Amino acid sequence: MADVATGTATRDVALATRTDAFGTTCRLVSADSPIGETKVDLVKPSDAYAVVTPPFPVALYGHTYDKGWVSRDGQPVFGYLSVLDNSPLPNKAPSNGALSPFWDQLAMDASSGVYTAVRGTAPHREYVVEWRDMLLARDTTQRIGFAAVIGEDGTYPFHYKDIDLREKGFEQATGATIGAENHDGTDALQYSYNQLSIRDGMAIRFRPEGHAAVSGTVTDANDANDGKPVAGATVTVTRDGTTVATATTRADRAYLTQVPAASAGDHKVTVAAPHYTTATRTAELRSLSTVRTETALTTGAVRADNAAGWQLVVPVRERRELTLALTNDGSSAPYTVAEKSGASWLKVAPAPGTLGAGARQQVTLTFDTAAAKPGTVYTGTLVLTSESARTPTLSCR
Repeated sequence: MADVATGTATRDVALATRTDAFGTTCRLVSADSPIGETKVDLVKPSDAYAVVTPPFPVALYGHTYDKGWVSRDGQPVFGYLSVLDNSPLPNKAPSNGALSPFWDQLAMDASSGVYTAVRGTAPHREYVVEWRDMLLARDTTQRIGFAAVIGEDGTYPFHYKDIDLREKGFEQATGATIGAENHDGTDALQYSYNQLSIRDGMAIRFRPEGHAAVSGTVTDANDANDGKPVAGATVTVTRDGTTVATATTRADRAYLTQVPAASAGDHKVTVAAPHYTTATRTAELRSLSTVRTETALTTGAVRADNAAGWQLVVPVRERRELTLALTNDGSSAPYTVAEKSGASWLKVAPAPGTLGAGARQQVTLTFDTAAAKPGTVYTGTLVLTSESARTPTLSCR
């Protein structure tokens, strides 16, 4: 407690930062209210929510989400959706993995709507969700506007406007929950619950202190594959040999992961995918920092060509040869050529090998009918296996 003398004397008082177990903090900031551009079509007939796909993976309490819901009642939800009345946070009952800029019973008329927009460039893009001119269901003479700005860096400020300070009621959150909650409802930072707590023009900034964001894309480096996305690639972040975060690339090649980084230090970011060469880079991460990586993984592009065709007539107790031409338009890649069932009448030379970038290799196929009887027909499947991510296995009959 600080004593302040009467008169004109002043004294600065430092307020403790509000936080939760994860490290989320919140504080009031000065910021203009964002404006959504695209109106969301809420699911009929309830108009209670809509499915949304943000333009980038969303990090929240160490989880990363590719899609979620926007509820009429003032929540972007990424974990578990519920359309029940608001409750204090944390709460294991849904909604979980959610932001609650103004979780209350809301209603809509022709003037109301939920809108989204995308701002900025990677790795600092923002996904805006704006609730515009919403009605308070418990008193439809009152309206409110508010927004959540979900940052690619893991931050998420809430904004409020069109609040009549004379009402001192539902417009100022006396029936609302404001805060953020983790995936299973065990941790949360509650700003307020059913309390007179907001005013017109106010903004609350939430930040995941002690964490950094690592994001980027993973593509195929081969010109022949036109830099196509590598979906399902594994991104592993380690510090001093210990794994601290992982991510998997989406179908659009993007990934994002939230990394514990209470103290600054070098981290190793490793990107791996089946049949690709693993790529690694080092990045310094610290609390609230962002790092973006654009990774092009190399792989082979081994192909087989037999201009003479695959049918061959061989007299009994004789041998015949065909030549199989292998080419590689990608990076250096090991390969193996073999008959699928291990047939003794077919020999391959050289069967295994490594084909360099841009190289060619002649493979000799020797057909031996020493054990055959007149009229015998041999059939088999020739299998070419290589470290070529797009076509790791080719079969010829």
